[in-house]
Amino acid sequence: MKVGNIAAYGISQKASGALAPAGGGAYKLWNAVGSSHDAKALYAGELTNPLDIFIYENLDKEVEYKKEKTFMDTMKAGGVIGYIIFGLGGFGLLLILIRAVFLMRAGTNVDKITQIATEKLKNGKKDEALEAVKSFDGSAARVIKATLRNLGRGREHVEDIVMENILNESSQIDRYGAFVLVIAAVAPLLGLLGTVTGMITTFDVITEYGTGDPKMLSGGISAALVTTMQGLIVAIPLLLLGNLLSGWAQKIKDSMEKSALRIVNIYEKFNAAS
Repeated sequence: MKVGNIAAYGISQKASGALAPAGGGAYKLWNAVGSSHDAKALYAGELTNPLDIFIYENLDKEVEYKKEKTFMDTMKAGGVIGYIIFGLGGFGLLLILIRAVFLMRAGTNVDKITQIATEKLKNGKKDEALEAVKSFDGSAARVIKATLRNLGRGREHVEDIVMENILNESSQIDRYGAFVLVIAAVAPLLGLLGTVTGMITTFDVITEYGTGDPKMLSGGISAALVTTMQGLIVAIPLLLLGNLLSGWAQKIKDSMEKSALRIVNIYEKFNAAS
């Protein structure tokens, strides 16, 4: 059953539905949702509303089914550079997880340790304060313990000890942070490299075969742009998470310095009072 010269329906004992050009003047079944019901209704002389129809230009050119792209299809479209980009992205996410664990351990129980130490110092029990926080672990705990061990040696000396210990702990707190941001910066550049090489390949194809096939031309350009998309997919979350963790690390270092100076001030206040 033809609908003018722009569409057709077919019906048989096995299948029915809208028809699409198969090339060479032939038809093939186009499995559009609802088209089977429409074909049967038209065959019975009924008109459905709305009507699922496939409109074509000519029968000489075959119309292919559009396949939905999967994640693996996207990876394959990027080629070797695409695999490198996603490999770096996976490695970057692993480093972010490791860094998050380091930060959780580094900044744990800061307020609790500070409170225990200050309560002991207010009662004049410096040695007991150090003993009470010995069981705690982490960067903040180590800085506070170093502060307690050096109380009574002069404020400038104690402050130097505090800053020295914070600098020592910074290497642990800042671990992998810069490398994650480097990956976030490199990923889009790799994507751009893939796009440039893909466009060069496309132009080589145009030089050899011409521009007579728009599908081949658009497909080449699409494949070339895939790596740019992949680079941005990797870079954006790494950049966001990397900066969030950097802010978290800076907050931990600030809290360590604040807690250590608070302990020094309370100790000096106690000595002055005594």
